[in-house]
Amino acid sequence: MVTADNGIAKEIKGRIKSANRCIYSLHNTIKSKSLTQTSKIRIYKWVIRPVLMYGYKTFTLTKETERKLRCFEKKISRRIFLSYQDIVQEIKSQRLRWAGHVHRLPNNGLAKLIWKDAPIERRNDVHNCDGERIY
Repeated sequence: MVTADNGIAKEIKGRIKSANRCIYSLHNTIKSKSLTQTSKIRIYKWVIRPVLMYGYKTFTLTKETERKLRCFEKKISRRIFLSYQDIVQEIKSQRLRWAGHVHRLPNNGLAKLIWKDAPIERRNDVHNCDGERIY
């Protein structure tokens, strides 16, 4: 959910919560000594990380949201004993890859039209009936 000030902090918080639920549901599997570290990494990359990164193409990453994502990533890395992988860098590279796909779309494609479109005029401030500014 994007707020009026284009903040995505609530969405990031929700994504981290969902990924935490996923981690705890797989707790016994991740702590299992019978699984190799490679298998645990695959579980993380194929099951948990997609939950965390769902909707990443629309994330507006601020320093605070980057910090939260990195903290979660480090926590998971410590839990399954793997080296630290920067989630923020992964999100940025995936967004860049997506921008390349959009760039190669035909000029009349909806995604390309939206991507290239810039607001023509500034939107007026909206006030409620009490005269308070909403956004």
